[in-house]
Amino acid sequence: MSRWHSNVRYLAGLILVLSVLPVAAHEGHGDELPWEACQALEKSAQCAYTNSHGDVYRGTCRVFSGGLMCVRNQPIIHGEVQQTDSHKDYDALHQGASESGTGEGL
Repeated sequence: MSRWHSNVRYLAGLILVLSVLPVAAHEGHGDELPWEACQALEKSAQCAYTNSHGDVYRGTCRVFSGGLMCVRNQPIIHGEVQQTDSHKDYDALHQGASESGTGEGL
């Protein structure tokens, strides 16, 4: 196969992949928390919810797909991430390599 054919196949594949990305972005919200945050509220009411990572999302209730959903309009307040022992080991190993400048231990 010639180089020209390879380039055309690559370009066609790239266009195909990029054309489906916007579709996935508009499929809707995968989490029920924004919907639940506005169940007992009215349109434009202040709302907030916390995800499973402890991040707090604050915003206002907006009509979306026939129901009210909490739409974030403030910065996310990130929860504390608890490190597991394996993360601590990795961090300690990485820190040691950084201090020695050798890159060993990674």
